[in-house]
Amino acid sequence: MERDAAADLVDTALLAAALTAYENARMDGLCHAGAWECALTILQGAKTDERR
Repeated sequence: MERDAAADLVDTALLAAALTAYENARMDGLCHAGAWECALTILQGAKTDERR
């Protein structure tokens, strides 16, 4: 099955959001592990039926 351009845009946006969450958490004083959890929360919250 071929991925379409919309799926690529969604992936790019999700990665950007996760990176932003990580960076914001680090600036707020969280350790690496805590900031990583923030990034993972973004990715986990974005699951759809097609991505599971």
